[in-house]
Amino acid sequence: FSILPEGTDLRQLTTIPRGPNGELTFLGTRGTVETQVIYSVFSTQFVPDLFAVPVTGGPVVTLADGPEYEWLGAVVGSRVVYHRCAVNPSTLFVGQCDLYSVQSDGSGTITLSTHPDNEIVQGVIGSQVIVRRNRSGFDELYSINADGSGGETAILTLSAQSDFVEGIIDSRVILT
Repeated sequence: FSILPEGTDLRQLTTIPRGPNGELTFLGTRGTVETQVIYSVFSTQFVPDLFAVPVTGGPVVTLADGPEYEWLGAVVGSRVVYHRCAVNPSTLFVGQCDLYSVQSDGSGTITLSTHPDNEIVQGVIGSQVIVRRNRSGFDELYSINADGSGGETAILTLSAQSDFVEGIIDSRVILT
């Protein structure tokens, strides 16, 4: 649902379709892109997909819908960056995570990175997505353009297991 700040114009944005056994469940809002709300739906097999719907209502757009575990990583302009991870439905073990980018209208899906080390989006600086990988027990940071151009750039290898990315402010990565 969406509503104006003064409490008027309540609108239902979507209904979640359910299978014959009720196997789809709303995970919640994951973010926004332009004038759309990004949300997740998953089945009892723990495999969420990403969708977008206009904040005032309208057609639902599928952003990522596959047999893998998919979740929002970041929004860069009109592009939605998401993780796609292999998952074993019987154990719920999440394996290798790859990064993809798609336009907010569901078109133009591109692969950003298919590295075998687990990856997670730490944040965004301009048009670059900051990605963390764990190699040999140490986290490494990389930047990748959200449109897939230019490859990736190594930023830093964190010196200890206790080093963490705390956030991104303006054009700076904050470490502890």
